Amino acid sequence: HVPICLQEARTNSESRIRFESALAAELGRLPADTTFLMYSSSHVGALQMAGIHLRRVVNEGNYLIWESALAQPTKAADYVIASEGDLVTAAVAHHPEGLTPIQIVDTPGQPRTVIYRAARTGSSADGK
Repeated sequence: HVPICLQEARTNSESRIRFESALAAELGRLPADTTFLMYSSSHVGALQMAGIHLRRVVNEGNYLIWESALAQPTKAADYVIASEGDLVTAAVAHHPEGLTPIQIVDTPGQPRTVIYRAARTGSSADGK
């Protein structure tokens, strides 16, 4: 007999694990020295699975840098990870210049997520 709370946790985590695994696979294909702009609270597991340390991710954990990054996503990082409904998606909608979508991660039960390459001056990020 499995406790109902454990059954619920397993059921709720299935789509999250599938999504984070797919996102981690895509992030793992990118150059190892690149930086990311991403709202990390919802899917930090993808970063962990891809072996990406949070010091390479501009995220909501540092309010001043975060606010500046949302105002100018292209200047914030080499890649921008925008999940449907998050603040990064809103920032991309307001400031799409210099952003090129390179991959979409779309799994049932999770937000559609677009990975953008940022055309930063002097950036060494070449894409996939």
